[in-house]
Amino acid sequence: MNDKEFDEIMRKALTPEIEENEIKFLKKTEVRTMKKSTIIKPAIALAACAALVLGVSKVPNFPWNTSKPAGKKEGGIMEMLDHSFTMKVLAAEKQDGTNKKEEVLLKKNVPVVVSCNSDDYVRGGNPKTKETDYCISAPLVCEGEHIETITYTINKGAFQIFSKKGSGFILDGKKCKAYNVGMISPKGYDIEDEEGRIGTDFDEGYYTSYTVSPDFQHSENTQVSICNVVKTSQKTYDLLWDFEHGTCEKLKQGMDEIFGDLAITCEVTYKDGTKSSVEIAVGNAIVTAGEAGISAKKPNEKFVVTTFQMK
Repeated sequence: MNDKEFDEIMRKALTPEIEENEIKFLKKTEVRTMKKSTIIKPAIALAACAALVLGVSKVPNFPWNTSKPAGKKEGGIMEMLDHSFTMKVLAAEKQDGTNKKEEVLLKKNVPVVVSCNSDDYVRGGNPKTKETDYCISAPLVCEGEHIETITYTINKGAFQIFSKKGSGFILDGKKCKAYNVGMISPKGYDIEDEEGRIGTDFDEGYYTSYTVSPDFQHSENTQVSICNVVKTSQKTYDLLWDFEHGTCEKLKQGMDEIFGDLAITCEVTYKDGTKSSVEIAVGNAIVTAGEAGISAKKPNEKFVVTTFQMK
């Protein structure tokens, strides 16, 4: 049996059948949002973006090869399992007030909706320059055996990262210019110091790539988001900001245009020096309040949400 045949057998055995058009809804809690005065909440008119977790289906938490590791190819089944990992999204599935964070597996061809309420999604526009900026929470988690480090890279814009000073959250990274966007800050950021300032206990940085330890990927005092400022045509700008004549379909079209082929690459370095990687596409979807479990007077009211999907 060759590697390809083994991968196919494992995929069929361990992966529950899910329709390609199935969408899972997630909600991320314990995130505070600080917005500029120019930022317009997505909750306004058709720019509203929200989704709650209701009945996220369970999937096996078993690492199967998401991509071929570079380097060694021999070693049999055990080595293949040792050189594999899973990608997940942090979510707060429980609605019982405990705020217990859980993780949902990312799968190919299954878009996972990241909650786009004002706690983890901010968007702003400048009618003079026709620029639109966004900042969206990116709560990704990578799991596997014998992993030394995990590196995330984005192909457009940057990661906006907040971490507690001295925490050692970022092991390495490629810094870039700061983006003039809204901000999503972690728990504790808005606590004032003796001089009435906030955020003084946190480091803030913008990166095109960053590396973390598998043992420290998230905490309540860290926040990773994706952000960008995109200059558009008048037509695209109107799709995004003309609330009087706008529809969810137009908003999604505008967001699709500013996202383009936006993607995040996760590269894992194993303790033996070999590497493996996957690519996660960032997109948009239209859902109804009823589908998402959003409390609304009209269950058929539509919302535009951001999705992560394994490529």
